[in-house]
Amino acid sequence: MLLKAFNGKILCSSNLQTLTYCNGSFLTLYQNGTHLIQRCLLTLALINCGFTDEDVSDLANLLAICINLTTLQLDFNKITDKGAKTLSDSLIKLRELTNVSAHCNEIGDTGASCLLSSVSELKKIQCLDLQCNPISEAGIYLLSNMLKDKVHAVKLYVTSNPHQSALKSDLQLVQNSVDWICANPKDSGIISKALDCSKNCPEIHINSSRNNLVCFTNVNVSKKLEDAEVVFDCLKYCNGLITLTLSNNQIRSEVAIALANSLKFCTKLQTLDLQDNSIGSEGAVALADGLKFCTELQTLDLRHNRIGSEGAVALADGLKLCTELQTLDLGYNSIGSEGAVALADGLKFCTKLQTLHHNSNSIGSEGAVALADGLKFCTKLPTLHLNCNSMGSEGAVALADGLKFCTELQTLGLQNNSFDGSEGAVTLADGLKFNTNLQTLHLNRNSIGSEGAVALADGLEFGTKLQTLYLGYNSIGAEGAVALAYGLKYCTELQTLDLVGNSIGSEGAVALNDSLKSCTKLKMTLV
Repeated sequence: MLLKAFNGKILCSSNLQTLTYCNGSFLTLYQNGTHLIQRCLLTLALINCGFTDEDVSDLANLLAICINLTTLQLDFNKITDKGAKTLSDSLIKLRELTNVSAHCNEIGDTGASCLLSSVSELKKIQCLDLQCNPISEAGIYLLSNMLKDKVHAVKLYVTSNPHQSALKSDLQLVQNSVDWICANPKDSGIISKALDCSKNCPEIHINSSRNNLVCFTNVNVSKKLEDAEVVFDCLKYCNGLITLTLSNNQIRSEVAIALANSLKFCTKLQTLDLQDNSIGSEGAVALADGLKFCTELQTLDLRHNRIGSEGAVALADGLKLCTELQTLDLGYNSIGSEGAVALADGLKFCTKLQTLHHNSNSIGSEGAVALADGLKFCTKLPTLHLNCNSMGSEGAVALADGLKFCTELQTLGLQNNSFDGSEGAVTLADGLKFNTNLQTLHLNRNSIGSEGAVALADGLEFGTKLQTLYLGYNSIGAEGAVALAYGLKYCTELQTLDLVGNSIGSEGAVALNDSLKSCTKLKMTLV
């Protein structure tokens, strides 16, 4: 396909499949382009063309010959309800149409309902995008009810414009077998209404993160318990729910309890994301009880929730029934050694685990010893993060033994664990000889010393797949650096080596610089 716009004229080949015209006059396009549009046209994009209701009549004539059109984009124009009604009469004839986008126009409730009524009759339609149009709350309710009984699945995007409507919320309503609901409005009634019309929807996202493009910004849907109960009560009807995201919503224990009661009905749930809330130990206890019914759960994210040791003990018991679990993130929860011991026992039932995040939980040496025992059952584990846990030398020794069973391990995070001395580092280095698939190793700030560095260098012979190695602030000195330089000759895939704050001196620097001859991909940081 060849398409060029030059001096207001459209130049293209006879087999044109895509026609895009942005920031221009639709009249010019229509006059110069009509005779070029063939039946093979698949995509028509008329974006920011000052397109008005009067132009829709001309467009209708154009669409009459585009019988194979699959995508129509009319974004950033000036179409109102009148134009949307005219457009809807034309769309119903385009049997190959899959996507229609008219966001940032002036389409209200009437126009939106006309468009949805037309496109939902098309068997191949997948998406109708009406974001940033002045559709009222009542209009959203109307659209959701229209979707309820449609035979063909339609993904509908409805985003209110805060400058044109009193409803200041983002909402994506979907129905039946469509992919997901994404919502975070201030009015929890909108969410519950959407859920009521979408009982088989497999994904629901309610997230107040500013950086998440599919969710709302700066909205706390669960601030009031009564609001949360309205939403969660509807989950009992969503027995096909697969993904539930409630991250960063300031959910506290009483709200978590309401959620836990609803999870008993979500037996098909595979992903539950509750990161960055404050469910506390009481909420974790209730959640653990609800998770016993979610036997197909694969991903659980509970980082930053203040669950403590009591909550961790309860969760460990609940996870014993989640035998399909693949990803578990419990970081930054201060679970302590007691919680770690309990969770380690629960891991024995999670033999399919692939990712475990256990950062900053103060598990200590006792927790590390227990965890090492639990890891013996996670033989397929490729990712393990245990940073900032004060495991000490005793914990390192135990962990070295447990890691021998994790032969698929690719990423290991152990920074800032107070190994303090050579014994733990030497034993750990010896254990890593069994982890021949290791690609990333974090050991910053562990005071492994020169003896630990020498032992680690000896193990590098088995780390031929290693790509990233962090050893900053470990007091390895010149002796350790020279030993590492010798071991690095086996790590031909190594790309990143961090040795900041190790007082390696000129002798160590020269030796390491010489190792670059073998590690041609290596970028080394020494200071």
